[in-house]
Amino acid sequence: MSRSRRKTPVGGFTTAESEKDFKRECNSAFRARQRRLIQKLHQEPEGDADIHLPRHLRDVVEPWSGPKDGKCYFGNMDDKAFVKKHMRK
Repeated sequence: MSRSRRKTPVGGFTTAESEKDFKRECNSAFRARQRRLIQKLHQEPEGDADIHLPRHLRDVVEPWSGPKDGKCYFGNMDDKAFVKKHMRK
């Protein structure tokens, strides 16, 4: 694996290593909200139910509040050492 390289020169804006913990917390909150709303739906009478389940993760959590603020393309940069360093896996 010493010669493996990324196929697309894209990287995150910040120095955060990973978004794994943030994604875990977001998905947990998303599932918990759905669970609570489904329980509430089963408890209320049919006519009073005005409950809308969240369909997307962004309905529950703001994705821009994560450790990385998005990604950028660095394939056309002039600094070849920077590109070479960030193309490693």
